[in-house]
Amino acid sequence: MAGAMPEKGDTWFQDYLAYYNAGKFTDRNGNDAVPDFKADVVVNAMRVVHKWDAQIGPFEVMSGIVLPVVHQTIRTPLGRDRDLGLAYVEIQPIYLAYTSPDKKFMGYAGVDVYFPNNNKVSYNYHSFNPTAYMTWFPTPKLELSAAVGVELHSKLKSSDYTSGNLFYSDWGINYKVLDKVPGFSAGVGGYVVTQLTDDKLNGVRLPDGNRQRGFGIGPQIAYGTSRAAFGLKWQHEFGTENRPEGDKFWLQLMIPLKR
Repeated sequence: MAGAMPEKGDTWFQDYLAYYNAGKFTDRNGNDAVPDFKADVVVNAMRVVHKWDAQIGPFEVMSGIVLPVVHQTIRTPLGRDRDLGLAYVEIQPIYLAYTSPDKKFMGYAGVDVYFPNNNKVSYNYHSFNPTAYMTWFPTPKLELSAAVGVELHSKLKSSDYTSGNLFYSDWGINYKVLDKVPGFSAGVGGYVVTQLTDDKLNGVRLPDGNRQRGFGIGPQIAYGTSRAAFGLKWQHEFGTENRPEGDKFWLQLMIPLKR
């Protein structure tokens, strides 16, 4: 239900609790590049999104903010680092939202802006992410959802390093399997991320571009009513290049807030 959204004038609170475990950091050929690498990361990202009373043609207007708190333990041959902090502040200033008259399609799009916090769990550069979120019901029981976007990164001033821009897409296919429990669905979800441009240092392209790539897939279940909704999912990563490779476990929660 990536494209789901509040009604006009309403606010949603969403919480994303994730655990990530990786025992491999791959090189550009997908081979293990860092001996004894291990990452354990716990993230709790809190999101508040509001739909305004404004209307622009067929589109409604939304805004949101995301605050992710990260606890990470990273082990390499050089030692172990353990850090806790607010990773960044994500502002979602304006989304244009649309719902088809037959209610079979819903979605919204805008530009997310990430502000770093200059700590070890933050990117430490600004990022601008044009993103679209969509959900389509081809049948009453079948749901197809996706979030598609591009990450555009600013230069890291402390080292004059610029990370290349990324394309990413999260997707999910869910089916309402129990007629007696219409709010319950089960399915499969995953993601793809691929780097579109090379990393640069002092304005010069790195020899291999340091481009990253990765895929993830796994099962998921969800249950929702007008009062609340939650989802559980597991995603196993594969086909990675220049990034960690492991498993992600998610618990997602949505609670509507009164006006």
